[in-house]
Amino acid sequence: MNNQIISKPTGFLMPDTLICDGYPSKIQSEGQFNAYSWSTGEKENFIMVRKAGNYSLTVTDQYGCSATSTIGVNTKECLFGIFFPNAFSPNQDGINDNFRPTVFGTLTRYQLQIFNRWGQKVFESEDYTKSWDGSLGNMSQVSGAYVWICHYQFTSEPEKTESGTLVLLR
Repeated sequence: MNNQIISKPTGFLMPDTLICDGYPSKIQSEGQFNAYSWSTGEKENFIMVRKAGNYSLTVTDQYGCSATSTIGVNTKECLFGIFFPNAFSPNQDGINDNFRPTVFGTLTRYQLQIFNRWGQKVFESEDYTKSWDGSLGNMSQVSGAYVWICHYQFTSEPEKTESGTLVLLR
């Protein structure tokens, strides 16, 4: 008979961490186990956290050995919102060639429309990573002022609409 001592699982939870306040952050177990039980009630190998606190995880390995570890999560204030530039220069120099917002946070809804001075829509997107290159079809648009309007919503925030002007410089 081969008697072997099997140790409890260790090292399955990362050290204490810092996250942006209000942003969802993934805390994940390291290694594979047969069962997971978080202090929040989740039973997956990860949880999504938004707030500071201590989160415990109990894992059970293939031998039925269980262990519990706790991670301390602290928060810090981070940039949050959507920010639009007021000008861009689509001259293919690799600098400021496209118009799009910078987004800090998780958007659940987004629609951007850009109009020329005659009210003609020259660009529309529901994906904030897509940008306007200063053209309509294959035609470069003229230098000047354009109007944009954006409807958006961040996770757990009310829907908002913003508008403004931008200058296309050639």
